[in-house]
Amino acid sequence: MGKTTVNNMLSSIKQRIDYDITDTDLDTILLDAMGDGLHEMKQLLFENDLKDDVSESKSFKTIAGQAYRDITKAVIVGDLTTFTGQANDTIDVHIDGTDYDDIDIASATTIALVVTAINSATSGTQASTDANGYLQILSDTTGSTSVVTIADGTSTGQTVIAELFSVAAERTQSAITDVDEIYRLTERVNQKPIDMIDYYDLIATNPKPSSSTASTPDQAAEWNDRIYFNPTPSEAQLIYIDYYIDAVAPVAGATLPFKSKYDSILKQYCRLEFIKWQLRGNPALNNAVIVEEGLLTKKIDALIVKASKNVGKNRGQKSRRRGGQSGPRRVIS
Repeated sequence: MGKTTVNNMLSSIKQRIDYDITDTDLDTILLDAMGDGLHEMKQLLFENDLKDDVSESKSFKTIAGQAYRDITKAVIVGDLTTFTGQANDTIDVHIDGTDYDDIDIASATTIALVVTAINSATSGTQASTDANGYLQILSDTTGSTSVVTIADGTSTGQTVIAELFSVAAERTQSAITDVDEIYRLTERVNQKPIDMIDYYDLIATNPKPSSSTASTPDQAAEWNDRIYFNPTPSEAQLIYIDYYIDAVAPVAGATLPFKSKYDSILKQYCRLEFIKWQLRGNPALNNAVIVEEGLLTKKIDALIVKASKNVGKNRGQKSRRRGGQSGPRRVIS
């Protein structure tokens, strides 16, 4: 099920209050109410065991030799240590909303020279070689604008990107900005789960991160938008992250964090908050609010009941069958 954009939600709420004209002050009021509503909805869904509706799964790359990853900054890392350009070889690099097209790397005979060509085009230092000699491009910014992508240019003498990034899915990366709490990290090439532990416990067991390295960490801890590892990653590995979302303040042009089946709750909540604001100091306020709060409670109860009925319908659970058990799972050693 899709998710509604903030702009469409604003438009729908305005129609409900018969105010479908441009009014930036009203937009500000409704966005503020929408932000409060999203936080209340998140807690409500979580407490009613609808955790799938308040969680996300994404991925990020570790950085070789770095004991932590700031997941609010995008980074891509190649997996080949040699490169020899051919006539007409060009690449396109996108960093934080800016396109650097047709970067000439035809004369590059090493990864280091590819790095030089990219940094010359960007007039920056976003490109580098990591601890293992792979091409690494790091975003300049943090947050929703932090995106890094690399692709073949207009002309190529060979499939250039495949000579730098053999895995197509790893040629683009965006920052992860909506994490509230991580509940699982996995590295899937080696089928290895990474245990989430308390940050202070991790530091206590590994006070000098550089003293211990491994291709895939055993443990991780979250602290201040960074994920710290033990041991320190010795390679750039793709890590999958499953987490409960943080219902960040909505902004025009963004997408709401919850599935559209919950839109009616948010609309009703914003309408109630608008009525409270509109009728402040008015004797009719109490009756209007009582009516609206009653409608909101009914909508919430009905949606929670319906959503709960859907839990597990797409899984082979024992409760849906007469006897037997769900399929076997891989044993994690």
